[in-house]
Amino acid sequence: MSKKIAFIIPALTGGGAERVVANLTKGLPSNYEKFIIIYHTTDKSYEHNGRIINLNIGSSDNKFGKIINTIRRIVALKKIKKKYKIDRSISFLENPNLINIFSKGNEDVFVSIRNHQSSEFTGITKIINKVIVKFCYSKADKIVAISNGVKNDLIENFGVKSKEIETIYNPVDIERINNLKTKPLEEKYRKIYKNPTIITVGRLTYQKGQWHLIRAFKKVVEKVPNVQLVIVGTGMLEEQLKQLIADLNLTNNIHFTGFQDNPFKFIHLADMFILPSLFEGLGNVLLEAMACETPIISTDCQSGPREILAPSTNLNTELNNYSIEEYGVLIPVLNGNNIDSNQSLTPEEELLGKAILLLLNNKELAERLKINGIKRVNEFSFEKISKQWVDL
Repeated sequence: MSKKIAFIIPALTGGGAERVVANLTKGLPSNYEKFIIIYHTTDKSYEHNGRIINLNIGSSDNKFGKIINTIRRIVALKKIKKKYKIDRSISFLENPNLINIFSKGNEDVFVSIRNHQSSEFTGITKIINKVIVKFCYSKADKIVAISNGVKNDLIENFGVKSKEIETIYNPVDIERINNLKTKPLEEKYRKIYKNPTIITVGRLTYQKGQWHLIRAFKKVVEKVPNVQLVIVGTGMLEEQLKQLIADLNLTNNIHFTGFQDNPFKFIHLADMFILPSLFEGLGNVLLEAMACETPIISTDCQSGPREILAPSTNLNTELNNYSIEEYGVLIPVLNGNNIDSNQSLTPEEELLGKAILLLLNNKELAERLKINGIKRVNEFSFEKISKQWVDL
């Protein structure tokens, strides 16, 4: 008799966690019956291999509404688990993790922690999150951390016991990326890539730190006037970022594409990929950039980039300069301040600019990182990561 696995996620499009769920449904063996339980439908969904069950309980704009919706989701999910005789339920992101735990019946409950928890929240929200992680997540049968950095954070800052946590990295659909990365660009983007081109992909939010890259990029343009920066993604900081670009007179050098169903064709053609994040869980987009054969510069933020780009080094290493690693270039983590154009560059922004110029000018280094990256990403294949989930 096949085991019945339920994946719980708000939607099946838009972000890294959603893509991982879709990938897992394709990567797990056929002897598992797979259900994907979502909160609401979207116009598009990532390619998957599971039966979708829609709770039809979307989001709310006020705190009271959020609480009511969470309770409704718990009740609905409990009924679904019972109706379909779910054997294992695996949730991704904070709210799904809560409703998974509080709807627990006879099934085994797994919660997946996708971000560096002690960096993600501030103020009263941070205190509430600490209580949730410490006292609620411990009720799960297993906590799955997306990286060893996330695991260490849970142990050191939330008092979670090591034996309760398993580290399983995200799987990467290398075959799919290989098929998509060579698709032709639309005409309006082709002229950009006739110049040296840098790319970053991610939500336009505080966590992703794109304004630091924009500020550092100003220095790069002074040395290489025709260099271009492509920003793929949407988010609440879009207008602020566009204003910063205008203030720095970079409108002709920086281009927003919005959300893209196929970001890989943009990444594949770029001379380098930059991850300016202030914190991450893993930084799955780094793996996707490797699969796209694109050299990488990343902040050495908590957590993930060092595990991907410099796996043989100590996770607690602190940088004071950029560092050329086996699979990419790491720079010190950015400070999260200075979103305007008036202040001088921070030391970390200066280093980011220098690292970009280094990679633009050193073709031998860029080629070596490209080749090494292709080898590295194979360690995150469907087969290897799916086996870890099956074993768990």
